[in-house]
Amino acid sequence: MKRFVRAVAAVSAMLWSGAALAQTAPTVATTSFVAIDAVTVDHSTLAVTGVIEGEPAAVTREFHFAFTNYSSTHPYEQRQSCERLALLAMSKPGQYVFKVTVESYRWDYPSCSLARATP
Repeated sequence: MKRFVRAVAAVSAMLWSGAALAQTAPTVATTSFVAIDAVTVDHSTLAVTGVIEGEPAAVTREFHFAFTNYSSTHPYEQRQSCERLALLAMSKPGQYVFKVTVESYRWDYPSCSLARATP
């Protein structure tokens, strides 16, 4: 009986140790478009075709916006904001870098930014 109690205690200690509870840090994926050729919009999807920084040819990337109880805005409002930034970058090729950031724990709620391209 004592061995059983010790075994349970040892297993419990391993399960509740910091190493066992340590979670991987959330990852962040940022897609930086240096030139945009096309923007396609659906209710909750923004598809951007363009040249990604460091890539030789244009590709299409889709970003999904889904409503969650934790979001302060509706997904279409966030999508519309990203759409406007992408269209602005599309209207002036080479002058702006359009970035879409997707966090691993919030994959359905990307954030967008627009910055002047540095020569």
